[in-house]
Amino acid sequence: MPRRVGSGRRQGRSAAAKRSQTAALKKETERLTKRLSCPQPFHYVLEPAPQLSLKARFDALQHCCPTAPPSLLRSAALEKSRPLLAVVETLRQEGQATAPKRRSLASTGSHQLGDMLAEAVKAKAEQSEFMMKQEALCSKRAAPSKKQTTLDLPIDLQCCSCLEHGPRSALVLCNIGVRRLITVKRNIKFWLQAPLWQRRRQGQPALSRRDFAAEQIKEALKEVVPHVFCRSCLRTYLMGTSVHRGTLQKMFCPACTSMLRASAEAAENNYLDMTGFSLDVIRDRTWGNLMKPIDTTSLTRVLGPLDVLRLSSLAYSCAKPARLAPGLRKVLQEQGARRCSFCGHACILAGGCNAVVCECCGLVFNWNKAKPFKKLKA
Repeated sequence: MPRRVGSGRRQGRSAAAKRSQTAALKKETERLTKRLSCPQPFHYVLEPAPQLSLKARFDALQHCCPTAPPSLLRSAALEKSRPLLAVVETLRQEGQATAPKRRSLASTGSHQLGDMLAEAVKAKAEQSEFMMKQEALCSKRAAPSKKQTTLDLPIDLQCCSCLEHGPRSALVLCNIGVRRLITVKRNIKFWLQAPLWQRRRQGQPALSRRDFAAEQIKEALKEVVPHVFCRSCLRTYLMGTSVHRGTLQKMFCPACTSMLRASAEAAENNYLDMTGFSLDVIRDRTWGNLMKPIDTTSLTRVLGPLDVLRLSSLAYSCAKPARLAPGLRKVLQEQGARRCSFCGHACILAGGCNAVVCECCGLVFNWNKAKPFKKLKA
């Protein structure tokens, strides 16, 4: 039979596009792993940093905007209430500066700040493109999933946070969610062969095998849905909490994090005592290999370049918590806050047992032994 030339070309183009996509994904995964393994204080350029000296701000702005007049850079450096990233964007929008060419600089304080600012400017531009792709993907989630099993029974997944339906490619499942979904798919053939007595309902006619299987699928998915998130909701969670401390080994999905919090024990003189354990150590003690953090490949689809820099800054700043404002101290005292036994961060217990996971250092401490917030000096 003669070979079709057009079909072969299409297959070759699709294979080349797939290889290119795989290479790009691998590159992004390596970039994410490398950045989070070497945290840096990007909050100096992403957030207002009035503690920086005028010379350090001027040198960083000059590194990113070498064509701008020195007088303009000095006036811009005086705006300590604005982040350096916002100042650079304003200078470039007004046409007063252009992007610098690549050059090697020594890793001194000012040069390191300039390098971080240049990387943040580049990540900001890439973040806009990343968010546009996410919005385009979200627009495709409106229709229910058309993916069906081999037995022609649909498995409709939805985000447990925003309740949006979508295809499997638009959703992120943790290791527990994937395992439970595989179990559901394996049980479909047994549900389709259920005997008559199992399909009967009290006061109602017996269900057909197909209706019975659809009912069992709907019931079994209740254990899967808590571990299913869309990319937008999972990104919001990861960027809104600090319990993972910006490390890949502790980035569990919200449902797994709640399960680990519930599994923590703070017992005195007992082998079950988990005081001082982090989330990954609690997982090793309780769930083992059944629970794993969110894989790095999924995180590259969830976190943008600027998000990675913020997580890197979080990992850097967790070792040195910032001082609290006096007004916030008074509110925490009124709410009965207590200090973490390891990092001194103020925590509030809304209910549950005395084993509390600190939101700053991510370690378990005993609430009954923790010192009240008002008894420590400011």
